[in-house]
Amino acid sequence: MDLYQLSPPHDPSFPEGYKFSWIAFDPSQPENRVLFDCHPPKGPHLHIDSDAAGAPFDWKSLDQAIEFFYSKVRDRFGEIPDFKGALK
Repeated sequence: MDLYQLSPPHDPSFPEGYKFSWIAFDPSQPENRVLFDCHPPKGPHLHIDSDAAGAPFDWKSLDQAIEFFYSKVRDRFGEIPDFKGALK
């Protein structure tokens, strides 16, 4: 997950000045993926599997966008293991 907060002024395609690229994929089949990214002129959008065009989503907040990403990952791949505390 890459997340950057841009200094003003920034293109309005970057909600709250955030530029991001988040991806989850199956290493044995990398075409099976969930990708969220943001760039002009599209703004925040998501790609599922080989969908090159992507679909826009409504940005409400950074926290909401992260939760939405994880919900799409669960929809595509099932429950996400809890790695909290495992990475030190």
